[in-house]
Amino acid sequence: MCYVLDCSRAKLYAWPDTALSEPQLNELERLTQRRKQGEPIAYIMGHREFWSLDIDVCPDVLVPRPDTERLVELALDALTGNLEGPVLDAGTGSGAIAIAIAHEWQSRSDTKQALSIMASDLSMAALSLAQRNAAKYNLSNIGFVRSNWLDVFADNSLGMIISNPPYLAENDTHLNNATLKYEPRSALVAGEDGLADIRTLINDATRVGKPRAPVFIEHGASQANAVSDLMIAAHYTNVNTYNDLAGLNRVTGGLCPEN
Repeated sequence: MCYVLDCSRAKLYAWPDTALSEPQLNELERLTQRRKQGEPIAYIMGHREFWSLDIDVCPDVLVPRPDTERLVELALDALTGNLEGPVLDAGTGSGAIAIAIAHEWQSRSDTKQALSIMASDLSMAALSLAQRNAAKYNLSNIGFVRSNWLDVFADNSLGMIISNPPYLAENDTHLNNATLKYEPRSALVAGEDGLADIRTLINDATRVGKPRAPVFIEHGASQANAVSDLMIAAHYTNVNTYNDLAGLNRVTGGLCPEN
């Protein structure tokens, strides 16, 4: 209703007797039907709030989830040390994670250290959208790169790697959700066990990450042990799992091997 009337909720509540025109009623009905079919509200409205920022979205990218803000928190906490090399948001999609980190870092009055961020994606449509989102907030310290995960990055070139990769298995029952059918399958599903892209990220990060570079990966709530085992097998140190807002295992991180 607010979208159709182009007004705030406060105005809607203050003027509950406002009469809708026939075109507005028709538009409201059209949008309501789209939602009844399961289409995410973010796609209908064309944007979604993430880290108190207004992020444009479209069906080419995953809708940002509040749980993914945990990745932003962990990355910002890790930035308190001496970081060598840029931060990479691998599989950036809408750019929400990279933009939230850059915006938060820029807004901190006590921040003296310059921060360079890279945002990569294989999808040109996603990169184009992410660039537009960054431009909305005048963030000039984010570089956008087309890459299949970490393929194009040089050895020992990155100071931190963060990612919210696909992590649903091909037969995951969550895929039966009517809303998920509208989101890009490539951003949701990762092989038979849901860990295909996570394996790639963990293994390749040991090549492109500097020694002891932090790596944080979002995953399904039941995948924490498997992701931890993958990191340990790849000789990461300080491997830990972190909970999301609901108290579920959501992110596992570690430090790249020194050799």
